[in-house]
Amino acid sequence: MRYEMSNLNNKIFSLIEMKREGSYWDYKEKYHSNNAKFIHDIICLANNLDNKDAYLIFGVSDNGEVKGIAGDENRKNQADIIDLLRNQKFAGRIPPFVKLETILYFDKEIDVLVIFKSNQVPYYLEEQFVRDKTKILPGVIYTRRQDSNTPIDSIASIYEIEHLWRRRFGLDLSPFDKLRNFIKDKHLWEKNSNGRYYKPHPEFTFVEVNNSEDRRRNVFYAYTQMNQSHYFKEYQFRYHQTILYESDMVVMDSGRYITSTPNLEILDLDIEQHSAPNFLSYNYYTRDSIDWDIHKFLFDSDNHEAGISNRRFLEVILIFDNEYEKEEFNRYLRENLSPMDIEFIQNLQIINNDERMYEIAKHEIKVSNFFNGKLQEYRHNLDIKN
Repeated sequence: MRYEMSNLNNKIFSLIEMKREGSYWDYKEKYHSNNAKFIHDIICLANNLDNKDAYLIFGVSDNGEVKGIAGDENRKNQADIIDLLRNQKFAGRIPPFVKLETILYFDKEIDVLVIFKSNQVPYYLEEQFVRDKTKILPGVIYTRRQDSNTPIDSIASIYEIEHLWRRRFGLDLSPFDKLRNFIKDKHLWEKNSNGRYYKPHPEFTFVEVNNSEDRRRNVFYAYTQMNQSHYFKEYQFRYHQTILYESDMVVMDSGRYITSTPNLEILDLDIEQHSAPNFLSYNYYTRDSIDWDIHKFLFDSDNHEAGISNRRFLEVILIFDNEYEKEEFNRYLRENLSPMDIEFIQNLQIINNDERMYEIAKHEIKVSNFFNGKLQEYRHNLDIKN
Protein backbone atom coordinates (compact mmCIF):
# COMPACT_ATOMS: atom_id res chain seq x y z
CA MET A 1 0.00 0.00 0.00
CA ARG A 2 2.92 2.34 0.77
CA TYR A 3 2.25 6.05 0.67
CA GLU A 4 -0.77 5.64 -1.63
CA MET A 5 -2.99 4.81 1.32
CA SER A 6 -1.99 8.01 3.09
CA ASN A 7 -2.73 9.96 -0.07
CA LEU A 8 -6.07 8.16 -0.54
CA ASN A 9 -7.06 8.85 3.07
CA ASN A 10 -6.43 12.56 2.61
CA LYS A 11 -8.39 12.59 -0.65
CA ILE A 12 -11.43 10.74 0.74
CA PHE A 13 -11.45 12.76 3.96
CA SER A 14 -11.51 16.00 1.96
CA LEU A 15 -14.37 14.72 -0.22
CA ILE A 16 -16.43 13.66 2.80
CA GLU A 17 -15.88 17.05 4.42
CA MET A 18 -17.63 18.64 1.41
CA LYS A 19 -20.87 16.92 2.54
CA ARG A 20 -22.02 16.31 -1.03
CA GLU A 21 -21.48 14.02 -3.98
CA GLY A 22 -19.68 15.14 -7.11
CA SER A 23 -18.83 14.39 -10.71
CA TYR A 24 -16.28 11.69 -9.85
CA TRP A 25 -17.33 10.47 -6.42
CA ASP A 26 -20.51 8.82 -5.15
CA TYR A 27 -21.64 7.73 -1.69
CA LYS A 28 -23.43 4.51 -0.78
CA GLU A 29 -24.61 3.88 2.75
CA LYS A 30 -24.48 0.13 2.04
CA TYR A 31 -23.28 -2.20 -0.68
CA HIS A 32 -25.66 -2.94 -3.51
CA SER A 33 -27.88 -5.99 -3.16
CA ASN A 34 -28.42 -5.87 -6.93
CA ASN A 35 -25.30 -6.40 -9.04
CA ALA A 36 -26.83 -4.72 -12.11
CA LYS A 37 -27.13 -1.49 -10.13
CA PHE A 38 -23.59 -1.99 -8.83
CA ILE A 39 -22.14 -2.41 -12.34
CA HIS A 40 -24.17 0.58 -13.56
CA ASP A 41 -22.62 2.76 -10.85
CA ILE A 42 -19.11 1.57 -11.75
CA ILE A 43 -19.65 2.27 -15.47
CA CYS A 44 -21.01 5.76 -14.78
CA LEU A 45 -17.99 6.67 -12.66
CA ALA A 46 -15.52 5.04 -15.06
CA ASN A 47 -16.99 7.23 -17.82
CA ASN A 48 -16.79 10.43 -15.77
CA LEU A 49 -16.29 13.49 -17.95
CA ASP A 50 -13.53 14.99 -15.80
CA ASN A 51 -11.06 12.24 -16.75
CA LYS A 52 -10.18 11.65 -13.09
CA ASP A 53 -9.83 8.64 -10.84
CA ALA A 54 -13.31 8.06 -9.44
CA TYR A 55 -14.43 6.89 -6.01
CA LEU A 56 -17.43 4.79 -4.98
CA ILE A 57 -17.48 5.25 -1.21
CA PHE A 58 -19.39 2.72 0.92
CA GLY A 59 -20.54 3.48 4.46
CA VAL A 60 -21.43 7.12 3.80
CA SER A 61 -24.91 8.55 3.25
CA ASP A 62 -25.81 10.85 0.35
CA ASN A 63 -25.30 13.96 2.49
CA GLY A 64 -21.80 12.90 3.54
CA GLU A 65 -22.65 11.48 6.97
CA VAL A 66 -20.30 8.61 7.79
CA LYS A 67 -22.22 5.54 8.96
CA GLY A 68 -19.52 2.87 8.60
CA ILE A 69 -19.71 -0.35 6.64
CA ALA A 70 -19.04 -2.97 9.33
CA GLY A 71 -21.78 -5.61 9.46
CA ASP A 72 -23.08 -5.00 5.94
CA GLU A 73 -24.29 -8.42 4.76
CA ASN A 74 -23.66 -7.49 1.10
CA ARG A 75 -20.11 -6.27 1.70
CA LYS A 76 -17.69 -7.38 -1.01
CA ASN A 77 -13.95 -7.85 -1.24
CA GLN A 78 -11.54 -7.11 -4.08
CA ALA A 79 -11.84 -10.61 -5.58
CA ASP A 80 -15.65 -10.44 -5.58
CA ILE A 81 -15.64 -7.19 -7.54
CA ILE A 82 -12.93 -8.26 -10.00
CA ASP A 83 -14.81 -11.50 -10.73
CA LEU A 84 -18.07 -9.59 -11.22
CA LEU A 85 -16.48 -7.24 -13.76
CA ARG A 86 -14.54 -9.96 -15.59
CA ASN A 87 -17.70 -11.98 -16.10
CA GLN A 88 -19.38 -9.13 -18.00
CA LYS A 89 -19.03 -8.71 -21.77
CA PHE A 90 -17.47 -5.26 -21.80
CA ALA A 91 -16.73 -3.81 -25.24
CA GLY A 92 -13.25 -4.87 -26.27
CA ARG A 93 -13.24 -7.28 -23.30
CA ILE A 94 -11.69 -4.50 -21.19
CA PRO A 95 -13.49 -3.76 -17.91
CA PRO A 96 -12.69 -0.72 -15.77
CA PHE A 97 -9.55 -1.11 -13.63
CA VAL A 98 -10.57 -0.91 -9.97
CA LYS A 99 -9.09 -1.35 -6.52
CA LEU A 100 -10.94 -1.74 -3.22
CA GLU A 101 -9.46 -0.13 -0.11
CA THR A 102 -10.70 -0.01 3.47
CA ILE A 103 -9.90 3.10 5.49
CA LEU A 104 -10.77 4.34 8.95
CA TYR A 105 -12.71 7.56 9.24
CA PHE A 106 -11.99 8.23 12.89
CA ASP A 107 -13.46 5.08 14.48
CA LYS A 108 -15.57 3.88 11.53
CA GLU A 109 -14.58 1.63 8.65
CA ILE A 110 -15.51 2.71 5.16
CA ASP A 111 -14.73 0.97 1.87
CA VAL A 112 -13.53 2.93 -1.14
CA LEU A 113 -13.67 1.45 -4.62
CA VAL A 114 -11.11 3.38 -6.65
CA ILE A 115 -11.99 3.36 -10.36
CA PHE A 116 -8.89 4.44 -12.20
CA LYS A 117 -9.09 6.90 -15.07
CA SER A 118 -8.41 5.47 -18.50
CA ASN A 119 -8.37 6.36 -22.17
CA GLN A 120 -10.36 3.17 -22.89
CA VAL A 121 -13.63 5.06 -22.47
CA PRO A 122 -16.47 4.81 -23.13
CA TYR A 123 -17.04 1.62 -21.15
CA TYR A 124 -20.24 -0.23 -22.05
CA LEU A 125 -21.55 -3.80 -22.24
CA GLU A 126 -21.93 -5.76 -25.46
CA GLU A 127 -24.48 -8.12 -23.95
CA GLN A 128 -27.49 -7.44 -21.76
CA PHE A 129 -27.08 -7.97 -18.01
CA VAL A 130 -30.21 -8.50 -15.90
CA ARG A 131 -30.72 -8.87 -12.16
CA ASP A 132 -34.15 -8.73 -10.53
CA LYS A 133 -35.72 -6.95 -13.52
CA THR A 134 -32.95 -4.33 -13.54
CA LYS A 135 -31.39 -4.27 -17.01
CA ILE A 136 -28.18 -2.91 -18.45
CA LEU A 137 -28.78 -2.93 -22.19
CA PRO A 138 -26.03 -3.71 -24.72
CA GLY A 139 -24.35 -0.77 -26.42
CA VAL A 140 -25.77 1.79 -23.99
CA ILE A 141 -23.27 4.38 -22.76
CA TYR A 142 -23.70 5.86 -19.29
CA THR A 143 -21.79 8.68 -17.64
CA ARG A 144 -22.10 11.01 -14.67
CA ARG A 145 -23.47 14.55 -14.86
CA GLN A 146 -22.26 16.61 -11.90
CA ASP A 147 -23.52 14.54 -8.93
CA SER A 148 -25.95 12.27 -10.81
CA ASN A 149 -25.54 9.13 -12.90
CA THR A 150 -27.20 8.65 -16.25
CA PRO A 151 -30.38 6.71 -15.32
CA ILE A 152 -30.05 2.99 -16.02
CA ASP A 153 -33.03 3.14 -18.43
CA SER A 154 -31.60 6.12 -20.29
CA ILE A 155 -28.45 7.01 -22.25
CA ALA A 156 -25.78 9.72 -22.12
CA SER A 157 -26.30 12.72 -24.37
CA ILE A 158 -24.71 12.82 -27.83
CA TYR A 159 -22.32 15.53 -26.60
CA GLU A 160 -21.19 13.42 -23.64
CA ILE A 161 -20.73 10.36 -25.84
CA GLU A 162 -18.71 12.38 -28.35
CA HIS A 163 -16.55 13.73 -25.50
CA LEU A 164 -15.73 10.19 -24.33
CA TRP A 165 -14.88 8.94 -27.83
CA ARG A 166 -12.66 11.96 -28.46
CA ARG A 167 -10.76 11.13 -25.28
CA ARG A 168 -10.33 7.53 -26.41
CA PHE A 169 -8.77 8.60 -29.71
CA GLY A 170 -6.75 11.43 -28.15
CA LEU A 171 -8.36 14.01 -30.41
CA ASP A 172 -8.39 16.72 -27.75
CA LEU A 173 -4.87 16.14 -26.48
CA SER A 174 -2.19 18.77 -26.97
CA PRO A 175 0.86 17.73 -29.04
CA PHE A 176 2.84 17.40 -25.80
CA ASP A 177 0.25 15.09 -24.22
CA LYS A 178 0.18 13.04 -27.41
CA LEU A 179 3.97 12.78 -27.23
CA ARG A 180 3.73 11.43 -23.67
CA ASN A 181 1.55 8.61 -24.98
CA PHE A 182 3.68 7.96 -28.08
CA ILE A 183 6.93 7.68 -26.08
CA LYS A 184 5.45 4.68 -24.28
CA ASP A 185 5.09 2.88 -27.64
CA LYS A 186 8.83 2.82 -28.29
CA HIS A 187 8.55 -0.18 -30.64
CA LEU A 188 6.67 2.11 -33.06
CA TRP A 189 9.60 4.52 -33.35
CA GLU A 190 11.79 4.03 -36.43
CA LYS A 191 15.46 5.03 -36.48
CA ASN A 192 16.82 7.36 -39.13
CA SER A 193 19.96 9.46 -39.67
CA ASN A 194 18.77 12.20 -37.29
CA GLY A 195 17.36 10.03 -34.53
CA ARG A 196 13.89 8.47 -34.66
CA TYR A 197 10.36 9.21 -35.83
CA TYR A 198 7.00 7.85 -34.69
CA LYS A 199 5.71 5.69 -37.54
CA PRO A 200 1.94 6.27 -37.09
CA HIS A 201 2.54 10.05 -36.91
CA PRO A 202 5.96 10.85 -38.45
CA GLU A 203 5.60 14.54 -37.62
CA PHE A 204 6.70 13.50 -34.10
CA THR A 205 10.48 13.03 -34.05
CA PHE A 206 13.32 12.38 -31.63
CA VAL A 207 16.50 14.21 -32.60
CA GLU A 208 19.97 13.87 -31.14
CA VAL A 209 21.49 17.34 -31.16
CA ASN A 210 25.10 18.38 -30.60
CA ASN A 211 27.05 17.30 -27.58
CA SER A 212 26.25 19.31 -24.46
CA GLU A 213 28.44 22.31 -23.69
CA ASP A 214 29.55 20.60 -20.49
CA ARG A 215 29.54 17.16 -22.11
CA ARG A 216 32.47 15.95 -19.99
CA ARG A 217 31.05 16.83 -16.59
CA ASN A 218 31.57 14.11 -14.02
CA VAL A 219 28.66 12.31 -12.40
CA PHE A 220 29.06 9.68 -9.72
CA TYR A 221 26.55 7.23 -11.18
CA ALA A 222 28.81 6.67 -14.21
CA TYR A 223 31.25 5.00 -11.79
CA THR A 224 28.78 2.17 -11.22
CA GLN A 225 29.61 0.90 -14.73
CA MET A 226 32.36 -1.42 -15.88
CA ASN A 227 33.82 1.46 -17.90
CA GLN A 228 33.49 4.84 -16.17
CA SER A 229 33.90 6.93 -19.35
CA HIS A 230 30.78 8.96 -20.10
CA TYR A 231 29.54 12.10 -21.80
CA PHE A 232 26.34 14.06 -22.31
CA LYS A 233 24.34 14.80 -25.44
CA GLU A 234 21.36 17.06 -25.99
CA TYR A 235 18.15 15.64 -27.42
CA GLN A 236 14.85 17.08 -28.57
CA PHE A 237 11.37 15.72 -29.16
CA ARG A 238 9.77 17.71 -31.95
CA TYR A 239 6.34 18.13 -33.48
CA HIS A 240 7.06 19.23 -37.03
CA GLN A 241 9.70 21.89 -36.29
CA THR A 242 8.36 22.80 -32.84
CA ILE A 243 10.45 21.58 -29.90
CA LEU A 244 8.09 19.94 -27.41
CA TYR A 245 10.73 18.80 -24.93
CA GLU A 246 14.50 18.98 -24.72
CA SER A 247 17.09 17.93 -22.20
CA ASP A 248 20.34 15.96 -21.84
CA MET A 249 20.96 12.26 -22.05
CA VAL A 250 24.03 10.59 -20.62
CA VAL A 251 26.02 8.02 -22.59
CA MET A 252 27.80 5.60 -20.25
CA ASP A 253 29.86 2.42 -20.23
CA SER A 254 31.65 3.20 -23.52
CA GLY A 255 28.36 3.83 -25.30
CA ARG A 256 26.65 0.60 -24.22
CA TYR A 257 24.10 2.41 -22.07
CA ILE A 258 22.16 5.63 -22.72
CA THR A 259 19.58 7.18 -20.42
CA SER A 260 17.85 10.46 -19.61
CA THR A 261 19.65 12.54 -17.00
CA PRO A 262 18.09 11.93 -13.57
CA ASN A 263 16.85 14.85 -11.50
CA LEU A 264 18.88 16.26 -8.63
CA GLU A 265 17.14 16.89 -5.31
CA ILE A 266 18.85 19.23 -2.82
CA LEU A 267 17.31 18.92 0.61
CA ASP A 268 17.85 21.60 3.23
CA LEU A 269 18.17 19.83 6.58
CA ASP A 270 17.17 22.92 8.57
CA ILE A 271 18.94 21.53 11.64
CA GLU A 272 21.08 24.15 13.34
CA GLN A 273 23.16 21.83 15.50
CA HIS A 274 24.78 20.13 12.53
CA SER A 275 27.81 21.65 10.92
CA ALA A 276 27.80 23.05 7.41
CA PRO A 277 26.99 22.10 4.76
CA ASN A 278 23.48 21.87 6.13
CA PHE A 279 21.96 20.02 3.19
CA LEU A 280 22.07 16.70 1.38
CA SER A 281 21.32 15.63 -2.17
CA TYR A 282 20.32 12.62 -4.22
CA ASN A 283 19.37 11.80 -7.82
CA TYR A 284 15.91 10.55 -8.65
CA TYR A 285 13.11 9.92 -11.13
CA THR A 286 9.35 9.96 -10.57
CA ARG A 287 7.41 7.28 -12.40
CA ASP A 288 4.76 9.74 -13.59
CA SER A 289 7.31 12.09 -15.21
CA ILE A 290 8.36 12.42 -18.83
CA ASP A 291 11.99 11.92 -17.77
CA TRP A 292 11.14 8.42 -16.53
CA ASP A 293 9.24 7.72 -19.75
CA ILE A 294 12.30 8.83 -21.73
CA HIS A 295 14.56 6.67 -19.54
CA LYS A 296 12.51 3.64 -20.62
CA PHE A 297 12.35 4.92 -24.21
CA LEU A 298 16.16 5.07 -24.48
CA PHE A 299 16.83 1.77 -22.71
CA ASP A 300 17.58 -1.06 -25.13
CA SER A 301 15.94 -3.91 -23.21
CA ASP A 302 17.01 -6.43 -25.86
CA ASN A 303 20.69 -5.72 -25.20
CA HIS A 304 22.09 -7.92 -22.42
CA GLU A 305 24.98 -5.56 -21.63
CA ALA A 306 22.62 -2.58 -21.50
CA GLY A 307 20.45 -4.56 -19.07
CA ILE A 308 23.39 -5.02 -16.70
CA SER A 309 24.28 -1.33 -16.98
CA ASN A 310 20.66 -0.34 -16.32
CA ARG A 311 20.52 -2.44 -13.15
CA ARG A 312 23.75 -0.92 -11.82
CA PHE A 313 22.58 2.59 -12.64
CA LEU A 314 19.20 2.22 -10.91
CA GLU A 315 20.83 0.86 -7.74
CA VAL A 316 22.01 4.40 -6.96
CA ILE A 317 19.00 6.36 -8.26
CA LEU A 318 15.87 6.81 -6.14
CA ILE A 319 12.61 5.98 -7.93
CA PHE A 320 9.46 7.62 -6.57
CA ASP A 321 5.91 7.09 -7.76
CA ASN A 322 5.32 10.84 -7.92
CA GLU A 323 6.27 14.18 -6.39
CA TYR A 324 4.01 13.60 -3.41
CA GLU A 325 5.94 10.52 -2.35
CA LYS A 326 9.24 12.36 -2.83
CA GLU A 327 8.13 15.23 -0.59
CA GLU A 328 6.85 12.84 2.07
CA PHE A 329 10.17 10.96 1.94
CA ASN A 330 12.07 14.24 2.36
CA ARG A 331 10.00 14.98 5.44
CA TYR A 332 10.79 11.48 6.73
CA LEU A 333 14.52 12.09 6.25
CA ARG A 334 14.41 15.41 8.12
CA GLU A 335 12.63 13.77 11.05
CA ASN A 336 14.58 10.52 11.23
CA LEU A 337 18.18 11.07 10.17
CA SER A 338 20.46 10.72 13.18
CA PRO A 339 23.59 12.84 13.75
CA MET A 340 25.59 9.73 12.88
CA ASP A 341 23.70 9.37 9.57
CA ILE A 342 24.39 12.99 8.66
CA GLU A 343 28.04 12.67 9.59
CA PHE A 344 28.31 9.64 7.30
CA ILE A 345 26.64 11.49 4.42
CA GLN A 346 28.82 14.57 4.74
CA ASN A 347 32.08 12.95 5.81
CA LEU A 348 33.90 12.70 2.50
CA GLN A 349 37.59 11.92 2.96
CA ILE A 350 39.96 12.35 0.04
CA ILE A 351 42.68 9.76 0.55
CA ASN A 352 44.54 10.21 -2.72
CA ASN A 353 44.31 13.49 -4.65
CA ASP A 354 45.37 11.67 -7.81
CA GLU A 355 42.11 9.72 -7.61
CA ARG A 356 39.95 12.57 -6.31
CA MET A 357 37.02 12.02 -8.70
CA TYR A 358 36.99 8.31 -8.02
CA GLU A 359 36.98 8.89 -4.23
CA ILE A 360 34.09 11.35 -4.52
CA ALA A 361 32.10 8.98 -6.74
CA LYS A 362 32.74 6.02 -4.44
CA HIS A 363 31.43 8.00 -1.47
CA GLU A 364 28.33 9.22 -3.35
CA ILE A 365 27.55 5.67 -4.44
CA LYS A 366 27.60 4.60 -0.77
CA VAL A 367 25.37 7.54 0.17
CA SER A 368 22.91 6.74 -2.64
CA ASN A 369 22.71 3.12 -1.49
CA PHE A 370 22.03 4.47 2.01
CA PHE A 371 19.19 6.68 0.70
CA ASN A 372 17.66 3.77 -1.21
CA GLY A 373 17.72 1.79 2.03
CA LYS A 374 15.99 4.67 3.79
CA LEU A 375 13.34 4.79 1.06
CA GLN A 376 12.59 1.10 1.59
CA GLU A 377 12.47 1.72 5.36
CA TYR A 378 10.03 4.61 4.85
CA ARG A 379 7.74 2.50 2.68
CA HIS A 380 7.88 -0.44 5.12
CA ASN A 381 6.97 1.80 8.06
CA LEU A 382 4.09 3.27 6.10
CA ASP A 383 2.78 -0.22 5.29
CA ILE A 384 2.78 -1.07 8.99
CA LYS A 385 1.03 2.19 9.89
CA ASN A 386 -1.67 1.61 7.28
